[in-house]
Amino acid sequence: LLANGSLKVEIGWRGPWGTTYAANLRLLLPAFTEDQWLARARAMRPRPPMPWFNLRAMSDADLRSIYRLVISLGVAGAAAPAYVPPDAEPSKPFVRFP
Repeated sequence: LLANGSLKVEIGWRGPWGTTYAANLRLLLPAFTEDQWLARARAMRPRPPMPWFNLRAMSDADLRSIYRLVISLGVAGAAAPAYVPPDAEPSKPFVRFP
């Protein structure tokens, strides 16, 4: 727990694709309008383990609710660590997928 009350988690997800980290939506979404977020959510295909297919299956109302909630929280936290390719060892903790 950080001094400002936010939780800092930098756990990676490692598999054949490399190591990925969850994006900080509180930093990402302010760059988009609500309609731009809908378009991005419908078109994105991030690396695993992000369940992009579930995001695409959400209704417009659900995606708009996510956007409005995240925007209401304000910008906070840090950017996610960078992607680590499969042949490199991540410096942060990670969960290994078989």
